[in-house]
Amino acid sequence: MRKTRLTRQGWLFLWGSVLLYVASLTSQSSLLLLLNGIFCGCYLINWRAARNTIASVDLAPPESESFAEGGSATQSWRVSNRSNQPLGPIQVQHDHSSEP
Repeated sequence: MRKTRLTRQGWLFLWGSVLLYVASLTSQSSLLLLLNGIFCGCYLINWRAARNTIASVDLAPPESESFAEGGSATQSWRVSNRSNQPLGPIQVQHDHSSEP
């Protein structure tokens, strides 16, 4: 399984959740705790689903490739799905219009 790490927005969400948790404890409001639990639960479910989806994708670069500044890749990369399930919203398309 690939290692995941929080982005800047993830850290902001985490600190916002901690602040909401502290505010709910100091105000003794169960509704704020419920709201924080719903937010964190949705975030964790989404993280788990995204991690499982991306874990089955293999991306293999070509044997050799040279790039120029402002240019795009000239050779095809191999993208494959190792799982037996479809990847849902991930779709790979090849743009034939850029080929000579």
